[in-house]
Amino acid sequence: METPSRSPLLDWAGAALAAWLVGGACIDAWAHWHIPELESFFTPWHAILYSGMFVNILFVGVLFLRGRTAGGPLRAAFPPGYGLTAVGCLVFLLAGQGDMAWHTFFGIERNTEALLSPTHLGLMVGATLVAAGPWRAARLRGDGRGDHPAALSAGLVLAMLWFFLQFDLPYTAHWAAGTVRGVDRAVQLGVLGVLVATVTMVGVVLLFLRDLRPPPGLVTIVTGVPTLFVVGFSGQADPLVTDVAALTAAVLADVVLAAGPRRLFAVAFPVMVWAAYFGGLAVTEGVAWSVHVWAGCVVVAGLIGWAMSQLVPAAAPVARSVPLTDAPEPAVSD
Repeated sequence: METPSRSPLLDWAGAALAAWLVGGACIDAWAHWHIPELESFFTPWHAILYSGMFVNILFVGVLFLRGRTAGGPLRAAFPPGYGLTAVGCLVFLLAGQGDMAWHTFFGIERNTEALLSPTHLGLMVGATLVAAGPWRAARLRGDGRGDHPAALSAGLVLAMLWFFLQFDLPYTAHWAAGTVRGVDRAVQLGVLGVLVATVTMVGVVLLFLRDLRPPPGLVTIVTGVPTLFVVGFSGQADPLVTDVAALTAAVLADVVLAAGPRRLFAVAFPVMVWAAYFGGLAVTEGVAWSVHVWAGCVVVAGLIGWAMSQLVPAAAPVARSVPLTDAPEPAVSD
């Protein structure tokens, strides 16, 4: 008898229900872009989105009950790959509650704001974990065989990544044609700058950590050198408070690197840098972006750090001593 983790029907169901959820997110985004009078949390578009999550919760609930009925340890209650699907449902529910409160305090997001709102980013993380279920299941089987539910799942994961990036994605923002919809182009380009800076900054540090043990002050040095050479000599007249705040955050990131797990550092590093940057900007020039955008940038930076941390080992490289037999032999003269 086929085990639940290898059932094609199970994976097809997971992929189909995940498609309902991802499709609901895209429909809700359409409403934010095209219905400017949208003023309520309770909309038909949210109903499609949250009903998609509801059926996924029922799905993982059934999987959990089946696993518990079969016996075995609690950690094995879900088929391989679907435990994180349940975590994604929980993250989505918590973010949904937060989204209702966010709308109450800060209003309904518009245009790019709807993509960067921290609570919407929480919904995106939860939906992505759900979407990746069949893909994870195929990977965990260990036989190297991919199937169509796994391929659909991978496509849904990419859809969620592109969902966030649609404000600058070439397929949705036709910069080359000069016909980009909307009036917040400066915001879109500014956010793109934060993303590029985060990827390059975190990427260089993680590449260093992949192969080498970090010297004291690694993050401060790696962040401080480009600040001195590029920012300091660029001729910009911006106040130094913002740069000093970001460098102070880099010093704190060095403390986290020395004391905590690598993946915690990869998230904390960009979060602290950009939180300090926007804080310094607020007390000098002021932040023109809405709270949806600047707070969302801080959250996105942390998500980028976490995603990039998956590409490097979680532990520091182990120092290896060179055996004496590997040392070059001295030259012998005749």
